[in-house]
Amino acid sequence: ARGMSVRTIRFTVEFNVTHGKFDAFEDTARDMTKGTQPEPGTLVYDWYLSRDRHRARLIEAYVDADAMVAHLKGRVVTKLVPQLLESSQLTRFEVYGDPGKEGAAMLAKLGAEIFPDWHAIAR
Repeated sequence: ARGMSVRTIRFTVEFNVTHGKFDAFEDTARDMTKGTQPEPGTLVYDWYLSRDRHRARLIEAYVDADAMVAHLKGRVVTKLVPQLLESSQLTRFEVYGDPGKEGAAMLAKLGAEIFPDWHAIAR
C-alpha cells in the first residue's frame, strides 16, 4: 500500500488578469510552463483561459510532495510568480493531497488552502 506522502499532489490556481495587461500575463505564463516542463516530478502543468481572456486557471500535479517542494523552491515560483502577479491577481489557490510538513509551510506563505485526501478510488 502506498503511504500518504507518496500520493500525487494537485493544485488549482485561479487568476484574474489585470485589464490591459493580458500580453504581459501570457508571456510570463509561457515562461512558467517552459521552466516547469523539464522538472522530473511534474505530471501536469496546464493553463486554461476564459473566453473573455480575463480569468485564467492553472492545473498542476506533482508525483509526490518532494517534487512539489522542488517546484516551489525553483525559479518558476521564486522569480516568475511575482512577475505574473504584476499582470494579474491570485484569486484562489487550492492544493489537494498531503504536501508534507515543509511543503505545507511553504504553501501557507503563498496563501494556499490545503484539502487533505479523503476518499479516492484504489489504483
